[in-house]
Amino acid sequence: AMQKTPPTAPSEGKNQSNTSKIQSKEQGHYGFRGGSSYGGSFDITNRKDREGIPKDEAHIAMTYSALCALQILGDDLSGVDKKAITESLKALQCENGCFKCATSEEDDMRFMYCACAISEMLGDWSGVDKKKAVKYIQESQ
Repeated sequence: AMQKTPPTAPSEGKNQSNTSKIQSKEQGHYGFRGGSSYGGSFDITNRKDREGIPKDEAHIAMTYSALCALQILGDDLSGVDKKAITESLKALQCENGCFKCATSEEDDMRFMYCACAISEMLGDWSGVDKKKAVKYIQESQ
C-alpha cells in the first residue's frame, strides 16, 4: 500500500519545493513516483484509492527526474527527505552492484546512473556501495 505525507508549504523568504515522499510500507522505499497512467488518482490521501494499483511506487528514474527538475527551477531541495531517499538507494542496489528501478523490477546501467546522479545531487553517497558499483561497471565493459 502506498501513502503520502502532506506536501510541505513554502515558507516566506525560503526556496522550498512542494514535495512529498511516497512510501511502500513493505519495503520502506521512498522517492518520487511517475504519473497516474495506471488510472489512479493523484489524491492518495484515501488509501483505498491506492490499493490494487500495480507498480505504483517510488521509482529511481522518476526520483532522478524530479530532483533534476527541482534543481533546474532553483529549488534548494530542503523540502526533500534526503535521508529517506538515500536509505532507499541501499535497498535498490543489487548484490551484483547495479540498481533496480523499483523494489521488484529490472536492473541495468540506466538505474546505476540514476543512483549515482541522485547521490551527487543530494550530496550523500552513503546509499551506494561504491566498491560494488565500480565492480559492476568494470564487468559491464
